[in-house]
Amino acid sequence: KLLTFEQICQGVPLFARQARLRERKHGHAAEKLKFNEALRSVMDLLASGLIAHTQGQLAKRDLHSVEEVRAAPHRLAGLTTSLRRENRCLKDFLHRNLYSHRELKRERQRIVAMIAELFAHFMERPQTLPPFYYEKTRREPARRIVCDYIAGMTDHYLVEQHAKFVGH
Repeated sequence: KLLTFEQICQGVPLFARQARLRERKHGHAAEKLKFNEALRSVMDLLASGLIAHTQGQLAKRDLHSVEEVRAAPHRLAGLTTSLRRENRCLKDFLHRNLYSHRELKRERQRIVAMIAELFAHFMERPQTLPPFYYEKTRREPARRIVCDYIAGMTDHYLVEQHAKFVGH
């Protein structure tokens, strides 16, 4: 069963606010366009908020290097308290209405298995990583490099690499 625009607005106040703004700006447009514009705006707000708040945390602590950030006693990247609440509401809605949907469960399990198998493959055979990543495994923990490499993959690339290296 598909969620309606109204159900999403009722369940995610941040989305509802952005949808109202898009309605004023694009009232004559198709609902799909207004939905996409509201969604884009929500994502932009969250990403911009993450960047701004993180920059503020770095400036407040006068940190200028990756090493200084890694040595910090707690996480510096994050959202403001109000955006964190908005994001939690969004995540809760998505978990209740999308991520836990029975039709997606099987696909999620398949993808998780592919990630685990690809991780195991690269840990056992780091030389099969692209040269840039393989060289990094000589200086940093391989598990971190492999995680970074896999985390940067698109869904399509993950499936392609899994087929290439794991093969089933």
